[in-house]
Amino acid sequence: ERTKYPVLVVTARANLSDLFKQLNVDGFMTKPFKVDDFIREAGLIISKRFDKTPSGKVSLEHRQKKLLLVENDPKVLGKIINAFLTAGYDVLPANSAVKAIEIALSNLPDIILIDLKIEDLPGDLLACKFRQMSKTMDIPLVLFAAHSDQFNLTVTKEILKKVGLKNIVASNDPEQLLKECSYLLTG
Repeated sequence: ERTKYPVLVVTARANLSDLFKQLNVDGFMTKPFKVDDFIREAGLIISKRFDKTPSGKVSLEHRQKKLLLVENDPKVLGKIINAFLTAGYDVLPANSAVKAIEIALSNLPDIILIDLKIEDLPGDLLACKFRQMSKTMDIPLVLFAAHSDQFNLTVTKEILKKVGLKNIVASNDPEQLLKECSYLLTG
C-alpha cells in the first residue's frame, strides 16, 4: 500500500534494494551520490506521484515548472531547493554563473532565480547575459539579495532597468522567493 507522502530511501547498503522495492517505496539511492542526482531523483518522484492525469500521462497544463536556481551558499541553496521542491517545482541548481548558463542552455527552465552575490559573476551581470542570449532572453528572471547584501542595491536596480528587469527580492527567504516566482509564472 502506498503512503500518503513519497518515500525516497537513501542508504549505504546497496544490498537492501530488493527489500525496499517490496516495501513499495518511490525511490532508492545508494551512497555516495551527487546532490544534483538526489535533487533530480526527488523531482522525478514528486512528478510521478503528483503531476499525472488519470490516464497516467503528464498534463501539459499541470506540468512541473523548471526553476534554475543560481546560488553558491550551500545552506541557502538547500533551504530554497526544499521550499521549491515542496511546492512542486523541478529545481535545477547551479553554484556558479558558468554552470547556470550551461544548465539554462541545455534544459531551458521556465524561470531563473539568481542570487546577486555569485562568486564568478555578479548576479545582475548574469541576468544581463541571460537577456542577451536568444534561448534565454524571454525566460522570467528573479534576482535576490540577503538583507545584509543590500549595500549596492540601488546601483543594481539601475543596471537592471537598462535591460528591462525589475524583479529584485530584498531577501533570501524561500517563501518570499517562491511567492515572487509563482506570481511571475501565473500572472
